[in-house]
Amino acid sequence: MKRALLSVSDKTGLVDFAKILVASGYEILSTGGTLKELHKSKIQAVSVEEVTGFPECFGGRVKTMHPMIMGGILFNREIPEHVEQAKELKIFPIDLVAVNLYPFEETAADQSKTDAEIIDGAVRGIGRLTIATALSLRGVQNGFVRSYAAFILIGALAMIVAIWVVVQ
Repeated sequence: MKRALLSVSDKTGLVDFAKILVASGYEILSTGGTLKELHKSKIQAVSVEEVTGFPECFGGRVKTMHPMIMGGILFNREIPEHVEQAKELKIFPIDLVAVNLYPFEETAADQSKTDAEIIDGAVRGIGRLTIATALSLRGVQNGFVRSYAAFILIGALAMIVAIWVVVQ
């Protein structure tokens, strides 16, 4: 079964997205407010706490920073030793991660927030989760990275030609 981790501060479109994932055969893992929103809309989702066996802590700062989650995102499925170790540790792959960043501008503009609250929100785990997901891009990209430069160059040349044709 494919797994998706959803942990978002802006829940716009969350329910529709989750319904598509469920219809596509994904098991959804989620945290805090995102999980509540999914359950409120009758979408089956498993709490990260249930997967890790460890509660969210420190005012929500630590939710997904656990080997059962980060390991599921980061282990390289193309390396047999990683796959074997994941099996031994009962770490299941996480195939899709959907996060959005903390609403820093909104929070910073809120005159009732202290500097500590503004900074604290900006450095929470969502940034770390985004980094972990970026590190595992090899599992979601199509083709070979070494081909990207060629495709970018071809695309840029096509744009130049298109602009030149329009200008003429």
